[in-house]
Amino acid sequence: MDNELLKEKLKDISILCVEDEDGIREFIVGTLKYYFKEVYEARNGLEALEMYEEYRPKIILSDIEMPKMNGL
Repeated sequence: MDNELLKEKLKDISILCVEDEDGIREFIVGTLKYYFKEVYEARNGLEALEMYEEYRPKIILSDIEMPKMNGL
């Protein structure tokens, strides 16, 4: 599947990226923004839970080991 077709299929899907390391999160979010219309980001599980409740993204991409609340 080429990139344009993939972008077309993902254009209406929202995603939440949860990662505590800034550089990694920025890289992932930058990549995701190329494909998804709405990309939300959180630094830990607590922020992710709040963002999920507010935005209800269709996909959550999460680190597992994080401060405050883990990704599980």
